[in-house]
Amino acid sequence: MNERLHLCLVEPVLTDQGFNREAFKQTMLRAWGTMQEVGVKDLRDNLFLFTFKTMRDKEMVIRRGPWNFDKNLVLLETPDGNRAPNRMVLQNADFWV
Repeated sequence: MNERLHLCLVEPVLTDQGFNREAFKQTMLRAWGTMQEVGVKDLRDNLFLFTFKTMRDKEMVIRRGPWNFDKNLVLLETPDGNRAPNRMVLQNADFWV
């Protein structure tokens, strides 16, 4: 289980307004340009679980961040197995200044 979690990213879109969930998923998958297919699952209103097939693709996505969708920040966090992905508190993002 923990091995599979290392290939996942939990991603909320930081917005109080509604957005097109399907457009978000498709836009992120296209923008990332991963080598392998990435699975995506809706967890709640604006929270998604992306599952990568390779650590290389996942690390590439993290390295190329930060990401945004429709001018809203998208956070990326690896689940640690201590709490369910839909109960994780996500509040930090790395930026280069």
